[in-house]
Amino acid sequence: MIRVTHVFVAAAVLCGGTAAHAQVSASQFYGTLGYAQSELERFDHTLGAVQGRLGWRANRFLAVEAEGAVGSNKDSTTFSMFPPPVMTFTSKIDNQLAAYVVGVAPISERIDLFARAGYGRTELKRTSNVTGQDFSFNIKDDSWNYGVGGEWRLTEKDGVRLDWTRHELDEWGRADQWSVAYQRRF
Repeated sequence: MIRVTHVFVAAAVLCGGTAAHAQVSASQFYGTLGYAQSELERFDHTLGAVQGRLGWRANRFLAVEAEGAVGSNKDSTTFSMFPPPVMTFTSKIDNQLAAYVVGVAPISERIDLFARAGYGRTELKRTSNVTGQDFSFNIKDDSWNYGVGGEWRLTEKDGVRLDWTRHELDEWGRADQWSVAYQRRF
């Protein structure tokens, strides 16, 4: 099984080798903090998360980034049967981790468009309620992810980032994730 760290290390090597061999200026590192909303196809849930990224821009056209998120809201689905029981399933993102290789297309001095591909893992906290009795458990799934987005730099170091990412989950089907974030170059 490929781990997220293996993908991140391989991407870093492809982007120019180790930090010891690269001449990295402080402006090539960046971080984001924002909100992401995921629509999970299999569970028919829309879940929110606080999301952060750390990235390294190898050159004008190529970057690598690591991404993590923690859930911010729950969503529930209720099934009614005749006669009862009534079953309710509630989901919340416990955590998400992923690593990406990012191809960047500079459009202007302040606007970049990008496409990214990577590998990740999502863990959900699930609660089921069957006729008043609660059962709680965590489930995990790995995914290959790809997406597109853009960044608008407000200043030399500060910007706004918007993106869409499709998660092709091994067991849960697809998830579409939209995110908006503040981005800071270091």
